[in-house]
Amino acid sequence: MLQETLGHSVCGENSDMKNKSVKNILIGLTIVIWGTIAYKLSDYFSDDEVEPVAEIETQMVSEKSNVSDTFKIMANYRDPFLGKSNFNYNPEQSNNSSAKTIIKKPEQPPVIIKALSWPNMNYQGLIMNQKSKIKTGILKINGRDNLIKQGDIISDIEIVALSSDSVLVKLNNEVKSIVKSK
Repeated sequence: MLQETLGHSVCGENSDMKNKSVKNILIGLTIVIWGTIAYKLSDYFSDDEVEPVAEIETQMVSEKSNVSDTFKIMANYRDPFLGKSNFNYNPEQSNNSSAKTIIKKPEQPPVIIKALSWPNMNYQGLIMNQKSKIKTGILKINGRDNLIKQGDIISDIEIVALSSDSVLVKLNNEVKSIVKSK
């Protein structure tokens, strides 16, 4: 019984020492971590101004200058499609003949040609008044039904002529015939 008591107390002292050393290590690590955080925060919020290392002098360069450019093309690489070189490179030849001078011409603005886009039109048919002999047609323009007569202008489209199977329309001096849908 005495050994059990002594054995228990010896083991208890050993585990207490382990717990104290672990506790001391953890306390030390906690102090180091919080110290690092405090240092970074104080460094972030400090008002120390950084002096520039060097001053750089800049100049504005005009992008639209007519400068001639000289270059040499040395196409001494293998063809990626054929897998072989089709060009025999000769350095003596390249110094004289393949140097080219390119003179850039000022760019002219592109000419804009406005394409005429006709709206979606569908001719439905013709109705004629028997007494007055006036022809009235039904023309669907972009999904909207319109009653039309010769000479009418609807959405910049002039109705030139009406017949039972087609209608002749004009948009920006271009004439188009629309056949009756079935």
